[in-house]
Amino acid sequence: MQLQERDLAYIAGIFDGEGCVCILKENQRKYTLFRIEASIQNTDLALVEYLKTCFGGYVGFRKLSSGKMFAKWCLSCKSAVEFLEKIKPFLRIKKRQAELASEIYSITNLKKRSGIRDEKGRIQKLTEEERNEVNSLRQEIKNLNH
Repeated sequence: MQLQERDLAYIAGIFDGEGCVCILKENQRKYTLFRIEASIQNTDLALVEYLKTCFGGYVGFRKLSSGKMFAKWCLSCKSAVEFLEKIKPFLRIKKRQAELASEIYSITNLKKRSGIRDEKGRIQKLTEEERNEVNSLRQEIKNLNH
């Protein structure tokens, strides 16, 4: 769906108020994965469905203690970064989180995109320096979110 500039500005405003950027760290047996996630939670189910129509992603539903339904719309990895890049010019509060998420994506996907592989044909793991940089950027996002 082709969105106009005013639509992106509207969505950015919603994201500034209701959205979240987080970097999930998943420890696997032999390596660590970093997954970028952009999400919006809202009780307006039509809004959440609109976001899914515009950008794809996943929608989950839950009930509040009051009995009212709310939905969480979520994008992860490349889709999350592409979404954040589209709305970034209009973000005011969460612009820095969007920038940091893009930096993390660049670091964590550099080897995957370039096809750098080890002697067994596996994509090389992040170096210690790269892991430290990602962890530092991840911590900065956490600090901005609180």
